[in-house]
Amino acid sequence: MKFMAGQFIAWIVLNALMYVYDIWLLVFIVTNAEGLNEIGRMGYHAFVWFGLLVICIVGTTRIVTWYRQGKFHRHERDDLQQMNDRTVMLGDGDLSIRGHFIITGTSRGIGEQLAIELLRQGYHVYGISRREAESLREHDRYIHISFDLSVTDKIDPLLRDIIERIPTDDADMICLVNNAAMLEPLSAIDHCSPEEILRPIQINLTAPITLTSTFIKLTENIEARRKVVNVTSASANMPAASMSLYCSSKAGMNSFTKSVGLEQAGRTNPVEIIAYDPGMIDTDMQRTAREQDERQFDLALFFREAHETGQLQTAEEAARRLLNAIRKRIQPGSLVCNEDFKD
Repeated sequence: MKFMAGQFIAWIVLNALMYVYDIWLLVFIVTNAEGLNEIGRMGYHAFVWFGLLVICIVGTTRIVTWYRQGKFHRHERDDLQQMNDRTVMLGDGDLSIRGHFIITGTSRGIGEQLAIELLRQGYHVYGISRREAESLREHDRYIHISFDLSVTDKIDPLLRDIIERIPTDDADMICLVNNAAMLEPLSAIDHCSPEEILRPIQINLTAPITLTSTFIKLTENIEARRKVVNVTSASANMPAASMSLYCSSKAGMNSFTKSVGLEQAGRTNPVEIIAYDPGMIDTDMQRTAREQDERQFDLALFFREAHETGQLQTAEEAARRLLNAIRKRIQPGSLVCNEDFKD
């Protein structure tokens, strides 16, 4: 739905002219009324001005209320040709070519493949990672921002700069995908240094929370569809030895997603925030897990067997399923998994 600014401004101007005319007429009547002394005229003037003040306050309040209720909005025309020119229809939801996607962790894995797929379909992508993927450098609709997400106090200005680059008045969708994550350290918590403990919590949890908070604030008055996808893991519900930091950070992400979903419930244009579990994917993170020493990491054998028996998805397949989840309108605060979004 698009706000009809012209009609709204015309309505305001018309009512302003009516107020001016009413003021002139009433003042003329009071000023020229016969039989009134000076005190009487002052009393009538005060009464008229007080009435006009009440009318202006009530009128302004009603205008704001109508705007919030969508009285000054219109539906997109149903013209089929216009729809074909502007929008790619994807199942239960629309992803316009005027969609803009902010993705963390685009240097490799599912983040890189999601960016490639979105660019292939004509969308605009803003990638955040320390290193830029070679596969994304030649795309004219891709902007790379080299950034270390563990530097959490710089995240707010970072996202502000990205949002300022987006033509929000012309955007049909703005989506934040919190994909970046850190698996290590894979060791017992008492073997971890304070620095080793802090970094994965900053990247896996603090950064997505900060990005989401800033994203919601900066897009609050935007008419476009808004969505936040927090890429989570089954590890959030499956505590494992030597993975306490990764498991707890993903559990925190799930809880955060559900809480923000409750905050968005009932809003006029709620942010569609979801936690998405992509399943097991053949990425560098999986490779790191299966190459660990079994004596120090009990699950190393499990990860090796998953790889050897073909249980892992390719990053390309996982990205397509994630895109299916992005296109679908889902209740804010939902936790969903890749099995729900097969091709």
